[in-house]
Amino acid sequence: SLLSSLVLHDAFLEGIRRALARRKFDLLFLVRQVAQELHRRDLDWIAVRAVLLANGPATGRYRTVLEGIPRGGFRIFREDVADFMMQQLTSDEFVRKMPAIAN
Repeated sequence: SLLSSLVLHDAFLEGIRRALARRKFDLLFLVRQVAQELHRRDLDWIAVRAVLLANGPATGRYRTVLEGIPRGGFRIFREDVADFMMQQLTSDEFVRKMPAIAN
């Protein structure tokens, strides 16, 4: 019947939602553990947090923040992330920090 199909469908979707929530939680837990481990080490490191990666040419225009993500920043071109990372090789602005980057 339509009703039983909808109930099964809702149960199926709920199962998927729970599985995704667990995976998201697991991923966030892993990211936190990696960040804690980096902070414990006596190393110079930079962990770049890119928003949704997109294909496209480098624009040279991107924003970085240390808390959250740049306001209105929903994507960034891979080439811009690479450019930012290359610039960090000769800069100490973000050493031992986790900047988020977005176009």
